[in-house]
Amino acid sequence: LRETAETPQMTPQKTCGVCTQNPPKYKCPTCRVPYCSVACFKKHKESPCQKPEVAKPAPLAPAQPKRPFEEDEEDELGLRLKRSHLEKLATNQDVRAQLRDERLQKTIQEIDSSSNPEQMLGTAMLDPRFQEFCDKVLGTLNPEDKA
Repeated sequence: LRETAETPQMTPQKTCGVCTQNPPKYKCPTCRVPYCSVACFKKHKESPCQKPEVAKPAPLAPAQPKRPFEEDEEDELGLRLKRSHLEKLATNQDVRAQLRDERLQKTIQEIDSSSNPEQMLGTAMLDPRFQEFCDKVLGTLNPEDKA
């Protein structure tokens, strides 16, 4: 059976914050103190109240250094795609449509997480769907090679 015990942080105040006798029906629009009646609201307003302090957000973490694949610099072998190439792929509707195929997604994940990605890529190229996807990607990146 599921327990329904409420945690103290999530439990709303069960009695009026002014008279502490009755269950609250309202909250002060300024400080959010719960109250049960107009009389309690008037009594509460006899002394000034303030908005509750909002917890200040934690300072932003220092910016992470760019990872190699996020930079537009050439790598030693000239194999890394530049941002402009990634943008071409991201906006190509044919590539996007092919990436919806769960089997293709799984193949790409297996290659990416493999300890021997070159071997996995060679194996994946035996699959006509994966080969078609690679041809589409290469044709998108090098349209002049389509001839």
